[in-house]
Amino acid sequence: MVDDPEVLGVDADRIRCRFTGTVSVTLMAGGKHDPVDFNESFPFECTTSAPATTPEDFDLDDTAINVDTSSWRE
Repeated sequence: MVDDPEVLGVDADRIRCRFTGTVSVTLMAGGKHDPVDFNESFPFECTTSAPATTPEDFDLDDTAINVDTSSWRE
């Protein structure tokens, strides 16, 4: 879920954006006969850019995603 979209900058050619939010995952542990699932959520931050003429076409080569899993304890 995206909580906070933010435009970082706009010029004649590109729009630079940052998104923050939460990613929900199911972590699986255990063996074949005793599996355990953990439902967890972790905060993320994504920075990206897109052409100003097609702002819905994010540039994957200019996209960075960081998921903070530091709250997870093994």
